[in-house]
Amino acid sequence: MNREIKYRDCIVSQASNNHVMIIKDGESVFHAEVDKKLTDEELKVNVDFYLDVLLPSIDESEAENVKD
Repeated sequence: MNREIKYRDCIVSQASNNHVMIIKDGESVFHAEVDKKLTDEELKVNVDFYLDVLLPSIDESEAENVKD
């Protein structure tokens, strides 16, 4: 059974196979395979990590590639 929460303008879902997916603006932006069911707080940590750590580093990397 899938479950989902809304947090920080994203939908975070965890499928029955424990895969976690973050959807922002109608697009899947993050997917991870985890080995346990996560609590709502743990799902929120995944969103925080994506939005605060991964996304800025991706944006910076793309900007560097444009300069080259």
